[in-house]
Amino acid sequence: MGSPGNDYKKIIDVLVRAGSGDLTTEITLSTDDPNLNAIAREFNKMVNKLKATITELRESNRQMEAIVKRLERIFNNSGDIILFINKYGAIVEINKRVKDILGYEPDDLKGKHFAKTGLIFSEEIPDLLERFKVAVKKAVIKDKLNLTCITKEGVKLHMEAGLRLLKDEEEVEGIIVVLRNVTEHIQSDIRLKEEKEKLRSIISSIEDLVLIVDKDLHLVEYYESPSSRENFILASVKGYAGKSIKNFFQSRLLRK
Repeated sequence: MGSPGNDYKKIIDVLVRAGSGDLTTEITLSTDDPNLNAIAREFNKMVNKLKATITELRESNRQMEAIVKRLERIFNNSGDIILFINKYGAIVEINKRVKDILGYEPDDLKGKHFAKTGLIFSEEIPDLLERFKVAVKKAVIKDKLNLTCITKEGVKLHMEAGLRLLKDEEEVEGIIVVLRNVTEHIQSDIRLKEEKEKLRSIISSIEDLVLIVDKDLHLVEYYESPSSRENFILASVKGYAGKSIKNFFQSRLLRK
């Protein structure tokens, strides 16, 4: 039978090690003292539970780190500008895409109020500030809005902003903004409208009914001249908007 004094020393030694983070040693006693053995058993159980918990935490941390890395890759490799604006209006995070689209380094913009970065066309700032104020105060925001951004070189770009509130329970912590450059799309629409106006101008000089169809003979548009407004074909063809006019002409030929 061992000396209780030695067993006390063992217990104290292991407790000191555990206190410093060393959980590799369990208490093994040589005494038959039931109280000391009970202390040793409970301590060993506690240590084993702590080891299991630490292992689980390490695995959770490993998985969390992997998720964070994936999110960082998505964040930085996105084709759009992604930024997080806190409830005070300061840009907390912004991805590297801002350099490609607007010419700014992310660190040039972090920490600045979004309205004081020079990114936004000045005439649109008052409306955006009011929208931001309402969003933070009432937790209400539109999903999308259009705005004009200014590149570092002073070029205006048309942007579509996707907006999402970031909330901690019911309190708004900030807004996640996804900015997409739609300049080319808008310019294409403008050019298309201009071409349509030119086409209308040309067609207006034609005295007959003009039909525009796609490759499948679906009626896309029709243009009527003053002289064609009484044309019986015009009255009939109006019902074919968006439909194939192939059968329409076949039926008229058969009547003849």
